Amino acid sequence: MFFKGISKRQKKHIENEELLHSLDGRHIRYVIKKNPGTYQETIIGKDGIINVYNNRLTIVCSNEIVFSHPLKDLKCSELMSLNGVTFRYKEETTEQNMLIIAYYKYHRK
Repeated sequence: MFFKGISKRQKKHIENEELLHSLDGRHIRYVIKKNPGTYQETIIGKDGIINVYNNRLTIVCSNEIVFSHPLKDLKCSELMSLNGVTFRYKEETTEQNMLIIAYYKYHRK
């Protein structure tokens, strides 16, 4: 509809950027990191907020930065239940695909 004349790849990139920017200021209940080798989940932070500033996404929990990554290499998608979001990226040192999941804090508007 709005994406006439552009490829599917460009459309996905635009939708990813829009989703990442829409997360700015979103309160989260907790954040987990999934180990790509063992598939174990580790809680890395609780009661935090997602900030998007200067083309960088940062998750702050208890006044501590638990995750920070540039937007250009970050792929984002919402969970099917819509109660959280996943971030996929490639770690620079080990070249492993990493997964971070942030669960939203429930509140009515």
